[in-house]
Amino acid sequence: MRRRAWPVRAGAWLSRPFTAALVTGVADPPGRRPSWRQPDAFRHLRHYLPFARVDIVVLGEIITALAVFSGMISTLNDANDRAGNPVADGELLILAAAAAAAPLLLRELWPLAAWRVALPALVFVVAITTQVNTYEGAPDAPYPAGVVITYLLVLYAVGVRCARHVSVGVWVITAIAMLILHPSPSWFLGVIMTAAALIFGYNVRVRRQAQRQVVEEERRTEDERSARAVLQERSRIARELHDVVAHHMSVIAIQAEAAPIKAPDDPDVLKAELASIRGTALEALTELRRVLGVLREGDGAPETAPQPGLSDLAELLASSRAAGLAVTVTTSGRPPPTLGGVGLTVYRVLQESLSNALRHAPGAAVRVHLAYQGADLRLRVENDPPRTAPPARPRGGQGLTGMRERVGAYGGTLTTGPTAAGGYAVAATLPLESVPTPPDPAPVEQP
Repeated sequence: MRRRAWPVRAGAWLSRPFTAALVTGVADPPGRRPSWRQPDAFRHLRHYLPFARVDIVVLGEIITALAVFSGMISTLNDANDRAGNPVADGELLILAAAAAAAPLLLRELWPLAAWRVALPALVFVVAITTQVNTYEGAPDAPYPAGVVITYLLVLYAVGVRCARHVSVGVWVITAIAMLILHPSPSWFLGVIMTAAALIFGYNVRVRRQAQRQVVEEERRTEDERSARAVLQERSRIARELHDVVAHHMSVIAIQAEAAPIKAPDDPDVLKAELASIRGTALEALTELRRVLGVLREGDGAPETAPQPGLSDLAELLASSRAAGLAVTVTTSGRPPPTLGGVGLTVYRVLQESLSNALRHAPGAAVRVHLAYQGADLRLRVENDPPRTAPPARPRGGQGLTGMRERVGAYGGTLTTGPTAAGGYAVAATLPLESVPTPPDPAPVEQP
């Protein structure tokens, strides 16, 4: 069975180009027309034509078809008259001229159909030309210039818009037809000319496919880049909002829980606690507006308020102490003149660390150490074990992830974890900019 199937498959493979060229093959759709084919200079012609835009390629094909038609009529009539009118019916000459020009009107939309029309038209024109080229001095080749131009243009369109096996079938059938119509040494020239037209068209096809693939790859790359930018922006928004909201909401929650305990029967103390809660809420709103303003910079509404930095640590510590957190701060070294985004990162890391201490270790002492050591800035926040069991709170926050992302964005490192005493520590190391720093003074403890 396999030995019998092999010749069948081989025969189908060999006949495929001819079947596709004559019957089953189809051409690619025209595709998007480039802008140069529809210049604005021809806009004024739309008022006098039945179509909206003028395609200069289609216009050129119409003009070429008219030129081929008129040239063929003139050539055939002249040859017929010089040969003594062997073709008495002048309508046959007009029909031959029309057959030579008609494929040009089809090649733009249906190039393979144009070739299927051009092949019998070639046979018909050659038959008429052979009859009229009987006078003395008539050319030996029965191919008028008009039909040659038309056929080569159609072959080029086939090469551009049809698959390779279709073009091979078209070329082989054309070579066989020319051999039957006019078997002479000039047949080799015809074979070479038709092959050149098809090969040139196929090269254009391959180049256009490569360009489309490049454009598609660029589009995919741009889509991936845009998706990546969207994810990064979403992460940035989530990190900023978390840093701003989580700390202040933690302070407000602790103060709201402690207010009834501190002042069960003292309205003045209760008013002071409520005023502190109100101040913390206003600070949260202020920072939230600042973050949203920064995120809207791309919309033409830049925020002029500065981002928090190390100079704002006093306010941050004051709000934490107001919530009942005992914070002790020590510093060593001297900061450089400018810190840039490193200052904001340190502020946010400390803010998140204090928020975590408020939530998970209420009443515990917190020690903050900020050190400028050569080219590095080191921050360590450590809290003691909680004095009382913390209230149940939903888990699954993104605080540690946000801190790690912030520190990693500046090439720093972040370590977190429980201490041997049962507390928790956060340590961040950030590289400083290359600026001269003065000698480190002795550590100073701040109350």
